[in-house]
This record gives sequence, structure tokens and C-alpha cells, in this order.
Amino acid sequence: MVGIWPVTMADDLKAALASGMRKASRWVDMQGAAQVFFPPSEIGEREIDPFFNVNREEDLAEAERLLKRVPQPS
Repeated sequence: MVGIWPVTMADDLKAALASGMRKASRWVDMQGAAQVFFPPSEIGEREIDPFFNVNREEDLAEAERLLKRVPQPS
């Protein structure tokens, strides 16, 4: 799961942690967060996670291979 939060929420999170709250999902629910689902992208006949992580050299090489298969706009 990935969360994107505005920096303006930092004080609220700090207060929640200071009060002893430790369950992240509880704090998230209190913020009125909504789940958004991102379907896999298709490159060729392969499904790719839209949040494909590039942390290692092998990941970068795989990302470069995948990019070569993406149709380019004319």
C-alpha cells in the first residue's frame, strides 16, 4: 500500500503518535482517506505493477527493457 499525504497533516500525525496511537489504519480512517486502485499496466503481453520499484541495478535494467517495448506516440 502507498500513501500520499500533504505536509500540512504532519502536526496531526505527530499529535496522534504522542497520544499513543500506533495503528496507522486508525489514523488514516480519521483523516477521511479513500483507497484508489491502480490496475496493472500492460506492456506487450505482460502486466506490470504501476508502482514498479527500481531499487537495484537489476530493476533498472528491467525497467529499461520494458520502456523499449512501450509504443511511442507519433
